[in-house]
Amino acid sequence: MDVACGTGSTAIPAARAGGRVIGVDIALNLLEQARKRTASEGLNCQFDEGDAEALAYTDGSFDTVITMFGAMFAPRPEKVAEELVHVCRSGGRIVMANWTPTGFVGQMFKRTGSFVPPPPNMPSLILTTRLVLTMLFSSATQTDTRFAQSQNEKVKKLD
Repeated sequence: MDVACGTGSTAIPAARAGGRVIGVDIALNLLEQARKRTASEGLNCQFDEGDAEALAYTDGSFDTVITMFGAMFAPRPEKVAEELVHVCRSGGRIVMANWTPTGFVGQMFKRTGSFVPPPPNMPSLILTTRLVLTMLFSSATQTDTRFAQSQNEKVKKLD
C-alpha cells in the first residue's frame, strides 16, 4: 500500500516490479493522473480516494505500507501512525520518507515561515524527527524502528 500516493511515483515502480499495489490519496486530481499512468503501461494497480488519517481497509491487509513525502503533512500524525499500523500485517513493514527540520526542505520551510505563517492545522516539521516518529509508533507491537538521514547513509536501528 502506498499512502498519500499522489501521482503514483512509488506505487507504479512497485507494480512494475511485480507487486500487487493499492495507492490511496485524498487528492482526486492526482489519483486520476496515477490511473492514467498505470493504464498506459498496462499495470495492475488500484488507486483509491482516501484519507491517511482514516484508511478504509481491514486490519493487517498489507505486507508493506509506504508513504513517501505525503502522510507527513496530515494534521494529526498520531492518527496517521495508528492507521499505518492498523493496515499493516503483523511482522510487516512500514516505510516512511519524511523531510526533516534540519534538512534542506525543512530549512526552506522554516525560512518561508518567517515571512508567511503556515496554514491552520498544518503540522510542524518537528513531527518528522526520530524521537517523535519513535513515540508515534511505540504502540505497535514488535516495533523495529530504523532511520537513514540520506540515501548514502546506512539504515540505523534504534534500540
